[in-house]
Amino acid sequence: MTLDQEVRDAIGKLKGSHEIIESWEGVAALLSESFPWAGSKIDWDLTCCHDCIALKGGRVEWSQVAADFTFKKINEEQKTEGRYIYYVNDSALDFAVKFPVAQMVDFVRFVVEAVPQHHYFFDASAAWCLVVSSEGYIDFGCCKIPSKDR
Repeated sequence: MTLDQEVRDAIGKLKGSHEIIESWEGVAALLSESFPWAGSKIDWDLTCCHDCIALKGGRVEWSQVAADFTFKKINEEQKTEGRYIYYVNDSALDFAVKFPVAQMVDFVRFVVEAVPQHHYFFDASAAWCLVVSSEGYIDFGCCKIPSKDR
């Protein structure tokens, strides 16, 4: 079984509603068009409200730190209740995922442990993005361009 299929099966067993988006290119395009890029990474110096922390330990430890950071940034600072979150990764998985913001902490914990890639999480307007990188960093930043102008 491939990693892609293993993760699909595991997502199907998670609590809550997670929509697998087969045509993930449009989701990735929304992120790409909303943030400045330096090569294959978001150029965090050109975003608003950038925050970054270095992760220590293995992926299990990373997942807990990422879950705590996610809860703080998304639930406390960005006021995204009732909205959906999108998830894409660098290339290990051939799909995107859409899920309610209330399930984000659990999904972050799951995917950071299960998939050794860069993980991108953002809201439907791509006003903000949270990245857990395979190099061991969590970055968060907001888009400088209002959604009506993108």
